Amino acid sequence: MLIVLLLALLSVVAPFGRTFGLVASSTPSVSADVVELDSSELSDGLVALLPDIGQIYRTAVAYPLQKARGDITDPDILEFYDGYLQAIGFAPEP
Repeated sequence: MLIVLLLALLSVVAPFGRTFGLVASSTPSVSADVVELDSSELSDGLVALLPDIGQIYRTAVAYPLQKARGDITDPDILEFYDGYLQAIGFAPEP
């Protein structure tokens, strides 16, 4: 019974563009706080949030090689190993 009364009330109110005391408008209102961003600004901002995958990869590959360097005690092998790391681009940071 209550549902029927609510539907009847809604059918009377809805044709006048009023629902629950609010006036429906055909154009949405835009707040003064809304700032339009250029798509390039937006994409630059999103790219800045992404991690540097290249740096993560280099660190993941170089770290075990650099840690293994600490276990080498022979100076000749250490010199060779340093040359190897230099050649492959994973020389330790000074």
